[in-house]
Order: sequence, then C-alpha cells, then structure tokens
Amino acid sequence: MTSLTHTNSTFSENLQIFAERFPSLTSRLKEVPDGLIQSASTEDGSYCYVKQLENGQWQTLSLTERPLDAASKAISSAEARLTAGLGPVVVVGLNPGYVLDIIYQHFEKEHYQKHIPRRIYVIIDSIECLYGWLQKTDRREILKHDEIEFYWHEDVEEIVELCQADETRSHLFMPISTYPEPKTSARMEPLARFFITRQEQEKKLFRQNRKYYDSISDDELNKIMSGQGSRKPRMLIPSHCSSTVVQYSVRDTAALFKKEGWEVRIMHMKTDLSRWRVNKNINDFKPDVYLLVNHLRTENLHFYPDNMMFITWVQDT
Repeated sequence: MTSLTHTNSTFSENLQIFAERFPSLTSRLKEVPDGLIQSASTEDGSYCYVKQLENGQWQTLSLTERPLDAASKAISSAEARLTAGLGPVVVVGLNPGYVLDIIYQHFEKEHYQKHIPRRIYVIIDSIECLYGWLQKTDRREILKHDEIEFYWHEDVEEIVELCQADETRSHLFMPISTYPEPKTSARMEPLARFFITRQEQEKKLFRQNRKYYDSISDDELNKIMSGQGSRKPRMLIPSHCSSTVVQYSVRDTAALFKKEGWEVRIMHMKTDLSRWRVNKNINDFKPDVYLLVNHLRTENLHFYPDNMMFITWVQDT
C-alpha cells in the first residue's frame, strides 16, 4: 500500500457537524492523536486506513486488500431488499466506509429527493476507522441528514429504545457489512432480539384482532355504522409521505367522515408499514372500517383479520 494522504481542514469541517449530533462519539475521536490515522491506496484502486505505530511504521486497519470489491459484494447480496422495501439499513463498521457511501448515494436519489426519510444506522466499532472516514473527504452532506445516525457498538440498545418510543421507527432492520457474519451478528444482537420480540407481539396482536372481529355480527356492525350503536363508528386510514395524492385524499376523506360523526385515525407512514404496526393500530383503535387508497388488501394478505371491513379506493385511471 502506498500514497499516504492527510487533510486536516476536511476533518475539522466534518467534525464540527458530527460533534453537534454525536457528542459521545466525538469525545472518543478527540482521544486520537492528530496524524495517527491516514489513508493508503489498495489493490483494487480504492483506499483503506493505516495507523502509525510507535516505531514509525504504518499498520493497515483494513480487513482486505480490496475494500471496494468487498463493499460492492456486500451491497449486491442485499440488493433485493434495498430496492424493494423501505426498512432501515444498519451499516456495521466503517472499514473504510464504502458501504455507507454507496447506500447514501442510492438513498439520496431514490428516497431523500422524494422526501422519504429512509433511515440508516451506522454502528461504529473502531474509532480509528471513524477518524479516517471523517478526514478522508467531505462528509458534510451525509452528516447533515437526520435520517443517518451513528452509534458506538456498545450503545446499540439506544436504537431499540428509540424504536420502542416511536412506532414509526421500523424494526425491520437490514444489516449490511463487509465483516464476517459472526462479527456482524454480534454487533446486531440487541436489534435481533428486538426484532424477535416484535414478531412475537405481532402474532399475539393478530390473534386478538381476529378474535375481536369474529365476535362482531353483521347486524351489530350495521347498527354502529348507521349511527344507531352504543358508540360512534370508527375508520382507520393509512397515509404515506411519498405520495401527495394519497396524503390529500386521506386528509379530505377523514374530514368528511368526521363531519358525518365518525371517529377517524390516520396512520401516517414515512417509510415502510410493518405488520406489527398495522396490527398494533387495529388493536388499539378497533376500526369498523379500514380504508386504503390505491392499494389492495391482497397485497398483504396476512396483515388483516378476515372479518374486518376493508375498503380500497382506487382513484387512478
């Protein structure tokens, strides 16, 4: 490896933004002596990070002589989920950071420019590699995105806590890393446990929802919807930030039904809509009608209780 480079001004500009958002990781970065970490070229024409030892020699921090090839392979293996869904990506490690860079470029074009805030969690397990990533080139555009969050590997439980406090944060994590699978799994362990917990909750909610709707007769539902029941009729409507048409349609429909005396809950989506969240809202609100704009019940057959009234409004030609 050759071509050592160093850019202090770039590091300072990146660090200023990084410090405002991630003070805990910044305190760790400040413990790295200036000049200790630099970059070097690799066999595949990319770069890696190297560390200067006490004897003056340089030690590579890279796991491979071909880090760009390794990143491309890791992303290709997850391409189907990256392009088909909107779940959060978990980038495990910045060694040297090509995985994050490539995913960000894809998200910027396919999601961020369309105002879809698809989240990226970055798990840091090497402060030296994070230091190298921040000083290598201008990262300010990435660091300014609220959807991109950095966590020390011992603090991954914080992601779980955020998801528990905000149901719009999806638990359908997609790990992508150039690390060997056992190391990636170890870093993802709190998220994997949380995913399993959500799956168990989802099954329980679905059983409860199915039991509830099976217990309501057609006559009882008819009385409720005609305003002759013991309570107001209820409607649940999902809405997605990626479609202005759907958002306005949902808003206007909700206003009309409220005017007619209904209780209406709008389930706002920014990215994916997990089966857990659907069943949680059905369980909490117990709608008499579930209305979906421009999407069919058959797209997600196992999301909904069979006996829940489901209406699809197809408004496009």
